[in-house]
Amino acid sequence: MFVNTIILVDSYLPGSASSNRMLCYAKGYSSLGLNTIMLLQCEDDVELPVINGVNVVRVQESNSRSRVIRIIKRLTSMITAVKQHYKDDETVIHIWNVPLFVWFLNKKKYAVFCEIGEIPNYAESGSFIYHIKEKLRMMGPRTLKGLIVQTNSLADYYLRHGVKNIVQSNMFVDVSRFNNLKKNANVDAYIAYCGTVSKHKDGVDDLIKAFKIVHDRYNNFKLMIIGGFTSAYQDKEELENLVKELSLEESVVFTGMVHPSAMPQLLLDAAILALARPDNIQAKYGFPTKVGEYLCTGNPSVLTKVGELPMFLEDMKNCVFAKADDYKDFADKLIWTIEHRERATLLAEEGKKLVNSVFSADTQCEKLLSFFESLN
Repeated sequence: MFVNTIILVDSYLPGSASSNRMLCYAKGYSSLGLNTIMLLQCEDDVELPVINGVNVVRVQESNSRSRVIRIIKRLTSMITAVKQHYKDDETVIHIWNVPLFVWFLNKKKYAVFCEIGEIPNYAESGSFIYHIKEKLRMMGPRTLKGLIVQTNSLADYYLRHGVKNIVQSNMFVDVSRFNNLKKNANVDAYIAYCGTVSKHKDGVDDLIKAFKIVHDRYNNFKLMIIGGFTSAYQDKEELENLVKELSLEESVVFTGMVHPSAMPQLLLDAAILALARPDNIQAKYGFPTKVGEYLCTGNPSVLTKVGELPMFLEDMKNCVFAKADDYKDFADKLIWTIEHRERATLLAEEGKKLVNSVFSADTQCEKLLSFFESLN
């Protein structure tokens, strides 16, 4: 297969980890000289990204009240868009985790490469529709042209389930989003977390408990929790109640969703970047892409030592690792970082060096292109 055209397909949500990753891919593929097309399914009022050399196409969402009709119309409109741009023997479709779409395109013999970033049975929802999608998701990979995963654990998982032609693509980050930014000196000191705000996935409850210990000693610090709440659990109410119980209403800030263009500055202005991810199935098979953004800032990162993070990062060399599921240890590591600012800054500088070496989008795109062309 000679690859000339890449079609990237995504249910586009600005600022989400998956959409940020697909935007990085678009830039990387385009820099390799490929004809790059992004088909983004989103509402009319969502602003589309502008990327030099990339054709970004809005695929209309359905506004039907019927969930079934919405799914059918979304599928139909995306298939129509693909047909307009697909050329036999030179086009690859790189899609992020859309089960129905993957299943349909496999039946049509398109060259589909699907990327999956989490274990299939990791469910943030127990709905009937969700479980149907999960079953379809497991059917799709067995008939794909190839499967892209973010971790070695995921690769092993799919190999055990009979999936062939798997490639592992590391977490990476769009460094250009942080270029030409300067740290604001006139802001209150704060510790920051970014992502989908949840207890199960990212341990935001442990982070808040740890911050309480920090705040009792250093009450000039605030905790900024950047991102929207997951809809799967009652996390919003529980976490807000936890803040009240700990009397932290004046010191913990829930920003809600922020525009993607604002995120880099919020992270850059933080004193410390934190992720208290629990040691669970999500951590074992997934990889927190936010860590790449943390490293880009050159700010100290305090992280729980889970999953495959230790394969890339080293405690007291380029980050500060804390024990998972132990908010007191996490608090101790935050306090250490505050009290050893000079040493923590040196660690952060070492972490930043990894971005251009290990976590380079161009490097991953070159790897994937070789993978695509090897499967002819």
